[in-house]
Amino acid sequence: MISVIAILLVTIGGYTEKQDFLTCLRHHSNSGQLLQEIVMTTKKCTKCGKVKPLSAYSKTTNHGKPGIKARCKSCVSAEYKTWHARQPPEYKIWRGIKQRCTDSGCSCYKYYGARGISVSPLWVSSFRAFLSDMGPRPTSSHQIDRIDNDGDYTPENCRWVTRTENIRNCSQTKLSEDDVRVIKTLIHDGSMKQWDIADIFGVNQVTISDIKVGNTWKEVLKGESHGVD
Repeated sequence: MISVIAILLVTIGGYTEKQDFLTCLRHHSNSGQLLQEIVMTTKKCTKCGKVKPLSAYSKTTNHGKPGIKARCKSCVSAEYKTWHARQPPEYKIWRGIKQRCTDSGCSCYKYYGARGISVSPLWVSSFRAFLSDMGPRPTSSHQIDRIDNDGDYTPENCRWVTRTENIRNCSQTKLSEDDVRVIKTLIHDGSMKQWDIADIFGVNQVTISDIKVGNTWKEVLKGESHGVD
């Protein structure tokens, strides 16, 4: 029993936790039973080395048998964040287009997936395929652009463009009065960024900004502050 207690003291977090454990052990009528309960309901994380309750670990299945993962949820989350931060910008772009087209919980889904806009099946399952088709992003100023704004994210319909090129490409796009009213509502709602709104309507972000501040479409926006402005 002494060796078990020593191991637990070494692996238990900080000084306060160790004192609490020893106090509990001293006042427990059956120390052996207490130690057995602790061993059965806790687990040492192979990453941080701390003994934590089983609820701190995700469940897993190994060869059809239920089990507990070796690393605690906190360590797994920290590793994922570190890994994600190291990914190239193309990965974040790829992840973003998948999310807004396939994840109904995404705030932008109703403007993409719900509109029938999808992602190439090969791209959905493989970042490598996406990168192979699109190539590296030329510069940090480039963004992914769909040639046909109502089309899908496919190799044939996607390209890298700079924001300046995007503005020039969209210069001939005409917005209707109804479009402007919807844009104003989306701006007021605050749930979407101006770039996302611009992408939906096939215009540039400057156009959305001008509508927001009233530099354009004044004749439509005048007197329409009821729940919109």
